[in-house]
Amino acid sequence: MGRGEWRAALRAAVDSAEQKVDLGDLVTLAQSLDLSAVSLCALRCFEAAAVITGTTNALAPHRAPPAWAAELMTAAGTAVVEALGEQPRAALEARGAALEVGDAVAYLRAQSDVVLSD
Repeated sequence: MGRGEWRAALRAAVDSAEQKVDLGDLVTLAQSLDLSAVSLCALRCFEAAAVITGTTNALAPHRAPPAWAAELMTAAGTAVVEALGEQPRAALEARGAALEVGDAVAYLRAQSDVVLSD
């Protein structure tokens, strides 16, 4: 998303996450959630980004994204800490980790709807 098309990226990632849950494809769901968290962060929705990151970390703790994606995820994580602080970030990620996958994707849809309605 080199041109800063974060709204389009968020729409696509949320749609993809919902489809993966509907199909029972939890193997690649983490990719959609990672892109959602990065997009939310780029759109300054830091709390939602942290919650979704927590869900993704719980779902796929040993994932190995490609270098370009890992770089985006690291930058987003740094931005979340800078915006919220380490303790709030950790608490929000723990909240996300505790969510069932379907509930996490419903939360993601609700949060993205708010961001995209602006």
